[in-house]
Amino acid sequence: GHQGLFGYDIINEPEGLEGGWYQDGCGSVHCPSRLSQQEIARFANKIAGAIRRTDSSVPVTVGSSFWPTIYGKWYTDNALTSAGGDSQGTLTHYSVHYYPWGMETNISPFHNPASSFKVGKPIVISEFPARGLDASSSDQNKCGKNYKIPSNKYMSISAMYQYAYNNGYAGALGWQIYDTGNDYCYNTMIGTWWQNMQNGVGALSG
Repeated sequence: GHQGLFGYDIINEPEGLEGGWYQDGCGSVHCPSRLSQQEIARFANKIAGAIRRTDSSVPVTVGSSFWPTIYGKWYTDNALTSAGGDSQGTLTHYSVHYYPWGMETNISPFHNPASSFKVGKPIVISEFPARGLDASSSDQNKCGKNYKIPSNKYMSISAMYQYAYNNGYAGALGWQIYDTGNDYCYNTMIGTWWQNMQNGVGALSG
């Protein structure tokens, strides 16, 4: 380990390779065909095992959307070791991403305590809108990203950090801190405001 290294996030949202992102070229990665859940699990198992044998004191995880991690059981110890055969190739914690236009309140980490999901590992909320859960209805409609949570469940970024801290989550990190330029919908729905994230973390100091 190294004091400057928080942990290893093996791959970001690999379920997209199973769900169709491959059709768009996977960003900068060339992946000509769909990958199966089993193939993704085998990859995560092999990489996690290699890391843990080399650097056993540092956390290892996979950054993933909330549903496949918590309900789909993609990254449980059994799912990974069954797929790849490496008994050490498991995750130290679950790293989940939450966006309100993709998931309802009942599967929101900001409306349910960590204990309610009964997953047996710490949960870090490693992506969520840096602006908070409070975009206007007009912006939601304009950008085609309508929230699946009722308006009385909207939250400021400060309230989100406080909720995660007080309800058993092992950490939280909004997305994102750099400016994407003139992408109105990205900036409006997700936010790029470092000040907002500072406000969120600052709310924990009381």
